[in-house]
Amino acid sequence: MVDRIKFVVDNADLSDEILNEKFFKSRPNKEGTIVYTYKNNHIEEDINEDETDDDKVILKSRYSKYLYVQYVQYKISKRLPNVDYNVKNKLIIHRNIRKDWFGNGRLADLGYKSFVKKINSYAEEFQIDNKRLWNARVTKIELGVTLRLPIKMNGILSCFNSFSGLTEKNIYGKDGVSFIGNNFSVSFYDKIEKMDKNNELFIKSKNKRKLKDKVTKNNYFLRFELKVEKVSGFYNKNFDDKINHLSKIRDNWNYLLYSVGNLYQQIKYIDVVSPEVMDLIKGEEKKPMDNLLKFQGIKSITPDVFFEELLPQMKKEKQSKFKKEYREFYNDYERKFRHGFKEEFRAKLDEKIDSLLRSS
Repeated sequence: MVDRIKFVVDNADLSDEILNEKFFKSRPNKEGTIVYTYKNNHIEEDINEDETDDDKVILKSRYSKYLYVQYVQYKISKRLPNVDYNVKNKLIIHRNIRKDWFGNGRLADLGYKSFVKKINSYAEEFQIDNKRLWNARVTKIELGVTLRLPIKMNGILSCFNSFSGLTEKNIYGKDGVSFIGNNFSVSFYDKIEKMDKNNELFIKSKNKRKLKDKVTKNNYFLRFELKVEKVSGFYNKNFDDKINHLSKIRDNWNYLLYSVGNLYQQIKYIDVVSPEVMDLIKGEEKKPMDNLLKFQGIKSITPDVFFEELLPQMKKEKQSKFKKEYREFYNDYERKFRHGFKEEFRAKLDEKIDSLLRSS
């Protein structure tokens, strides 16, 4: 469920042995603050720290583009935003912990046990008290699931019309759509295409294209994701006081899974093409498409207006015949739309959430 996460362990008090072994040390800035950069994420550039709060860019170099681990040591302890105690040092971990656990090129979602083990591994690696680590402040987080859908559902992105309370919508070609609010966004995107663009798909294979075609021949992998850019500025009753500390995520894991799933209810959904109708028009000529447009026309006008106001304007001696033909046509198509993408997606989403609950 958890992908990227940024959390801060205040007063982590890393030992000199750990700092010398695992970190590069920067020169003190004008305030005497020293930033230690985790060696596994190092890029050969000078590193200077100029930070006033946890959500500002810490490094003024190419390094800031990457996920990172840092240890910040203040010359004089200070109060930071959203804390009510003095901080003399802090460990900042900003990682994609799902990838750290599974490696690149994997579609699997992180389950509860794996999440706990991965977080505990940081306590072991940096020799931090386990309780102190789990009390870390979470400042950014991505929660979501990847769904394996039948290939006929690869047109579903066009069905996600709007998100309740959000006015900004970004469409990324045919591969993704995001609804954007203050400090957060809800996104749906083609996971395979994103991995391919990021060169994470079949990295070691010489037949990447062939393997991709094989995987996507009958499957469509869609990512459903909540991205919170600033936890302290994210207001949603289903997530309040549930994601602001690592321990809260751990203790509310199942609740958060349901809450992510329930975000789907806030999507205004237009079932443009149901799976059955998609099968009717795929690879066909003009008539099936004309029928689809005819059905959509009646639906947009509303059946009441069409049958009670428009049909009576047609040739009187044939009105009965026309009404019967149009009614049979409309009822047949309406039946095809009763179980559309919306219901199938919801069923797959519930199935995935249940599987992650079982893995807890």
